[in-house]
Amino acid sequence: MNKRHKSTPIFALVITGIAGIGFVMGWLSMGLEAHTYNRSMLGWTTGFTAVTLVMLAAVWSLGRLKSSWLGIIETLKEREKEYASILRYSPDVIYRLDEERRITFISDAVRRYGYDPADLLGRPLLDFVHPEERSFVANRLQERRTGERRTQNMEARMFGPPVSIEGSQPRAPDELAQPVFLISAEGLYEPEKAVSRHHRGTQGVARDITEYKQMYRALLKEKNFSETAINSLPGIFYLFTETGHLVRWNRNLEDVTGLSPDDLRDRHILDFFENDMKPNVAEGLREVMRQGTSRIEADVKNENGTVTPFLLSGSALEMDGRRYMLGMGIDITERKRAERDLAESEAFFRDMAANVPGVVYQFFARPNNDFGLYYVSERSAEIFGLTGDQDQYFLQFAESLMPEQRAAFLASIEHAVRTVSPWEFEGEFARPDGETIWFRGISRPTKHGEEVIFNGLLLDVTQQKRTEAALQQSEEKYRFLAESIQDVIWSMDLDFNFTYVSPAIEKILGWTVEDIRSIGLESIMPEDTLEAFRSVFTHAYADSVARDDFSRSLTMEQALWHKQKTKVWVENTAAFLCDKQGLPYGLIGVTRDIAQRRQALLEKEELQQKLERARKMEALGLLAGGVAHDLNNVLSGIVSYPSLMLMKLPPDSPLRDNLTKMKSSGE
Repeated sequence: MNKRHKSTPIFALVITGIAGIGFVMGWLSMGLEAHTYNRSMLGWTTGFTAVTLVMLAAVWSLGRLKSSWLGIIETLKEREKEYASILRYSPDVIYRLDEERRITFISDAVRRYGYDPADLLGRPLLDFVHPEERSFVANRLQERRTGERRTQNMEARMFGPPVSIEGSQPRAPDELAQPVFLISAEGLYEPEKAVSRHHRGTQGVARDITEYKQMYRALLKEKNFSETAINSLPGIFYLFTETGHLVRWNRNLEDVTGLSPDDLRDRHILDFFENDMKPNVAEGLREVMRQGTSRIEADVKNENGTVTPFLLSGSALEMDGRRYMLGMGIDITERKRAERDLAESEAFFRDMAANVPGVVYQFFARPNNDFGLYYVSERSAEIFGLTGDQDQYFLQFAESLMPEQRAAFLASIEHAVRTVSPWEFEGEFARPDGETIWFRGISRPTKHGEEVIFNGLLLDVTQQKRTEAALQQSEEKYRFLAESIQDVIWSMDLDFNFTYVSPAIEKILGWTVEDIRSIGLESIMPEDTLEAFRSVFTHAYADSVARDDFSRSLTMEQALWHKQKTKVWVENTAAFLCDKQGLPYGLIGVTRDIAQRRQALLEKEELQQKLERARKMEALGLLAGGVAHDLNNVLSGIVSYPSLMLMKLPPDSPLRDNLTKMKSSGE
């Protein structure tokens, strides 16, 4: 039905109403007495006309009002569609709560988090807030009750994954965290009826800032990482503007300069250096801006007046249309000290190499058969008579060797290079002046990359060779002497182990030299003899140490075991062997067979004993003769007087028996 058809009943109704009202008004205008037809028609006509005019004016006004009202309704409908579209497609969650914090409206944006808006209506908003933040959000919602307040930029975690949603797919682990929202809200209140207003609820907007927070955390993490990395650098870090003002630095720069962050901020680069360093530093900054990079060495000063040497590097950097110098400084104090020590050490070793009794050299050999010398000390000219080009030194040296030794010399070097083992060689060298000398070369090669390096010494051992030859001749003479005499000459260390035994040992004890060295003292000395031997020399050593004199010798007679298990008496005479410092390092001795001498002594002792016995018997005989003589003198009276008395007594005298006995006893 179109608009015209819709308005027809309304128009008929209006006309009927006008007629009815006109009749009534006409009838009332004539009074209760007017009951005639003519009067009634006149009144009705008059009333109808008046009412018609009034109603026509009212209808015209209502038509205008209706048109305006319909226009407003259409506008509101359009606006409602627009707002509905905004609510439907807005990424923000728009909501409204009642005074009990229950959801009365929520936009479709909540579907992004797995919720149906219809399922949320009537439920408390706090059910969808992270447990750790419910108390905070509840307090902010409570504020709506105490007055007309707004909440702006409140962060809260809400609308996390539902506990159970039928048909939903499991979320990835990185989606399980509840989203973070930035919430703006205000309270809803009834119109003022009195002094106070009644709180009806809350409406607000929640914007998902999860990605922003993740980006912020990532940026913060990156910032913390960069700060940690910068502060962990082994040196100082700095960022200067093109004009030389400090923008960024690490803690090491604060430690090196002794300045606080406030003191360092916007400080000029030249303020960190002494006056003599500033031109070099300024030129380095200009070089960075001109060429892109630069590197200098300079001393960075501290507030306490000390300076620290640094190797400073810089690179040009452009940000936001401005140019900077980004760089780093490495503390080279140890390197400077090492360079100084190296220079001193080099000077020391050069001086030492010039004074050692030989030629110091450094020889190299490479896998490609390339070889030569890096260094030869100056004493080479003095000892070998070789000077000139160092590259030709080795060939000149090899050509000056005795021809029969040259091949062995080169072979020994080749073996040491191949096995990287210690090298030692002795040979004869013909000096340019015609003199022949003996030399000894020693080194302990080491491998450096592809090279084998010999750091060694060439010694002039000519005098030593001559001395060794003389000693050898002397040793041969003394050995011949030691091996020709009948006595055993021996030596041993301080632990009583034989170091030398002459062959005469076999004649005395039946043991060969090899036997003695293998069996030791324990097999040739009885236990008590061995103990006495060690005890004597141990006490002698202690006594000599106390007197600081090891020159005395000791002699003792001892019985030794013959190989045939018989005892042989010998005389051992020994003294301490001492080095050049006078300290003992062993014993040297002579063992002499004293069996015949001991037998002669025994026989002598036996004869002496017999002589002593004979002398005793002689003395006893003399004593007995003297005693007998004395007794005869005494007994002569005893014998003679009884005889005289017997001669005078009669034969029957009772005294005769006693006198006869007395006479017999005296005889």
